[in-house]
Amino acid sequence: MAHRLAAGNLPGRPAQERFAPSLCFGRHFGSPPHDARQAAVIMALYQKDNEWYLPLTLRPANMKDHAGQICLPGGAIDAHESPELAAARELREELGIPETQVQMLGRLTSLYLFVSNFWVTPLVAVLDRQPQMKPNPAEVEQIIEAPLVQLLDPTHHGEHERKVTHQDQVRWNYVAPHIDVDGQRVWGATAVILGELIELVSTAA
Repeated sequence: MAHRLAAGNLPGRPAQERFAPSLCFGRHFGSPPHDARQAAVIMALYQKDNEWYLPLTLRPANMKDHAGQICLPGGAIDAHESPELAAARELREELGIPETQVQMLGRLTSLYLFVSNFWVTPLVAVLDRQPQMKPNPAEVEQIIEAPLVQLLDPTHHGEHERKVTHQDQVRWNYVAPHIDVDGQRVWGATAVILGELIELVSTAA
């Protein structure tokens, strides 16, 4: 996997599209507008009890962007930062994992989050030890330790129906693919990003 990341030999859009909600109409995969904000998220793999995990976070309901959603650690890239620096900084700020424990393996395919106007670069990394995570309550309501084996297992992949409402009236329904992680549905952009990681790991030589 590390070799493919370094070479930029990525599964790309087909792997991402597998988990894209029908309501997106492909908007995640087009070119970003000129005013899109740069952001980075990180899939920080670590071993616990001889199994691989990565942390997901449940965002508090009062946050400005993606409130109440299950997300990967990450956020906006500052002017002086690369995506790698920003992702490692966000991991420290959200979960208390120091940058010195993070070994970056490479980037996955960027995508556009049209709801929040972010152009997101996903990073894959390995932690040199099982982390002692200390969530920042301003940004993290709950940590979800996602077992890689569950992410890879097709029996944990499904879909559910969601509703778009306006003034308490249901305007339309749409289907959202999801990944079941210990009984919680991971969907939307996070599932789209994880879809490429799943394909990359599943097809690694």
